[in-house]
Amino acid sequence: ISDTSPQTAPRISGSNVIWQDSNKLSYINFITREQRIIVNSPVGVHEIDGNKVVYSMDSQIYFYDINTSVNTQITHISDGTGAGFPSINGNYISWSQSSLSGDHSIFLYNIATGETKQITGAISGGRMGSFMRPVVYNDNIVYEKINNNISDVYLYNISTDTASKIGNGYSPRIYGDYVLWFGSNSNPITLYKISNQTQKNIGEGGYVRMQGDKVVYWSSIDRNLHVHTISSGQTISGFGSDRGGEAREPKGFWAGDVGSYEKSERPGGRRARSADCGIMFERGNVK
Repeated sequence: ISDTSPQTAPRISGSNVIWQDSNKLSYINFITREQRIIVNSPVGVHEIDGNKVVYSMDSQIYFYDINTSVNTQITHISDGTGAGFPSINGNYISWSQSSLSGDHSIFLYNIATGETKQITGAISGGRMGSFMRPVVYNDNIVYEKINNNISDVYLYNISTDTASKIGNGYSPRIYGDYVLWFGSNSNPITLYKISNQTQKNIGEGGYVRMQGDKVVYWSSIDRNLHVHTISSGQTISGFGSDRGGEAREPKGFWAGDVGSYEKSERPGGRRARSADCGIMFERGNVK
């Protein structure tokens, strides 16, 4: 679906795909081939769940309904702070919002009721203490709590309004009964099962994504994607390397069988720039 302009940061849910297309956020349904521009301006982090899209722009959070083609501004921040790292699942949107002291707190928005709730309090100590990178799924939110250069992973339950520390690491993800994150140094990837509170290491890398029974991550060793199947414990290495160039950050999976990722086409193994990247799909190769 790439053209001559830079195509980056694709996200996929069902048959719907969104991506950063030069200086705009674009959408396509790869079954019907319907295509449109969501917003004709550069955006920050953007995510999709079914027919619902969330994105950050100009330090605010916006919600877009694919069915109605309506953009709705969720935050209205005017004190010089800002919001970012939005996540969406079902009727919930979560994000991290900065304060004048430099700390960050996690907020939750209910699409159905229009209610906004702050679920964490800021930590004193400026930028050394913040709650960051929330990801919402069903009745749970995972996020980082960073204080004194130490990052812990927390799990928050929306119904009970309770949070608990489940590990140490960065960039947590959640899907169903599983949470994953990666650590420092060699970037070990930890998979945590919520129902029995157990965890295990499944590999090393970064840019971790998870959906259904699959975990996909990018390895700095061979500079390609790897797909781990949770139920079998097996990992397919080098996924995405058969087309030449260098596979980059995985962006999402649909039905565990279709993947989207950025791909550079620069020869000779040179490091890719955004302008060298297009959006690639793989189907049927991640079983």
